[in-house]
Order: sequence, then C-alpha cells, then structure tokens
Amino acid sequence: MEPKIIDIKEEPTDVEALLVLLGEHQQIILKAGDNWVARIESLSQGGQKRVPGLHAGTYKISDDFDAELSDAFWLGDA
Repeated sequence: MEPKIIDIKEEPTDVEALLVLLGEHQQIILKAGDNWVARIESLSQGGQKRVPGLHAGTYKISDDFDAELSDAFWLGDA
C-alpha cells in the first residue's frame, strides 16, 4: 500500500485525524512545503516478529566491558 503524503502547510491536521488516516494507510509521511518532516507508521500492521536468539554467537562482549574507564580516557590521553 502506498504511503499517504500530507503537506502540513496546505492541509493542517490534528493527531486524531492522523490516526484515522493511519487506519487506512500503513504509513503517513508529513512534509512542510518541499521538506520532509516525519514518517508515521502503524505498529499493529505488518512488521516482523522478534525471534529470541536469532543471532546468537555472532558477537562477543569483552570481559572488561563494564570495567571503569581510566582518567586518561576521559581526558583524551588514551
């Protein structure tokens, strides 16, 4: 489904009206003249479900990840 594009300079609208439009479209794009301002997407439509452990083993966290950083680091001498 194509996103609904609304120019807020030509067609000012309130939040409730945007939510009604969001029910009809999966995405609303707001622009002010030639400038894109915001994109509003529905959370209940589409999307992918999260899968726990999907990327298990693809990254490694260092053993000293939560160790205190030295003063030299904060002073830019590190």
